[in-house]
Amino acid sequence: STLKKNTAFVKKIRNLTESSKESLLKDFEGLNLSKYVAEVATAITEPKVKMTDIPFMLRLCSLMHRRYSDFSSLLFDAWKKVFSQQKTEKAPNLSKLRVDLVFFADSITTGVLPENDSVRLLALQLTQLTNGDKNFVNIGIVSSFVKACGDDWAGLIPRKYTSLAKTYGVTIHRSAFLPKERKTKCRGLFHDYYTAALERLTSMAKEARRVIASNRHQMFTKGEVHPERHEKEEQLVAACKKFYEAVSVLADVVDKDAPPAVATLLAVEEDENNGLKAEGQLQASEVRLFVVNNHLGFSLDTFFSIT
Repeated sequence: STLKKNTAFVKKIRNLTESSKESLLKDFEGLNLSKYVAEVATAITEPKVKMTDIPFMLRLCSLMHRRYSDFSSLLFDAWKKVFSQQKTEKAPNLSKLRVDLVFFADSITTGVLPENDSVRLLALQLTQLTNGDKNFVNIGIVSSFVKACGDDWAGLIPRKYTSLAKTYGVTIHRSAFLPKERKTKCRGLFHDYYTAALERLTSMAKEARRVIASNRHQMFTKGEVHPERHEKEEQLVAACKKFYEAVSVLADVVDKDAPPAVATLLAVEEDENNGLKAEGQLQASEVRLFVVNNHLGFSLDTFFSIT
């Protein structure tokens, strides 16, 4: 029956697989979905899809948009609900959000969604992602978005792409979707986020160096390092290296200079080493004097009082 076919079509969208894509397009041609437009819109936005699924989903959205005049507004309402739920969830699905933002943005640039309201909603999502993200849990999402949609929304192309284009004499065609002044504002948002991430990386490296230097000091003066302090050093260095990779990716997509090499960031400065050596040498000298004094049987005060 028609009811079963339409219900099956919606279910197939929710459970999208590579093998079901062609059959979905074929089914679409023979179905009257006029009473299922809202359900289709919800089925498109709620499931988690892959980045590689976005072109197909955009094609499906385009077909729905051309046939059903209310699809665009219903799809926008469905996206608003998805983003609102993600904001209130205690443990939001960040991997879904990463794909959703690109899918949503591409739906705007392809004309499937109402432009003005959708642009405002996207701007709100990007602002919420970057502002106040003190722990930079969203850095991967931001990098993925800028890599995929940076030229459309911020006039940004990954530096490695522009470098390759220059090397091989290839012209990169630029997006004219947004006016330059609006792209400039969005670009500023991403550049500020990168600056904050770089400051966080610098702070993390400084803390790691402090612990490294302290552990070296302990090894120099005591001949051993407490296991807990050694573990703390390993954790700080590992966290610094992991965040360094994320910041480096972000630097490329926002067309900024990459941070210094991680080995450079974690290298204990010469004055720190000298300070440790001087302090260690002083303590070692005190120990040697103590041994000598006790061996001779009198104190330095007594020695200096001998005339």
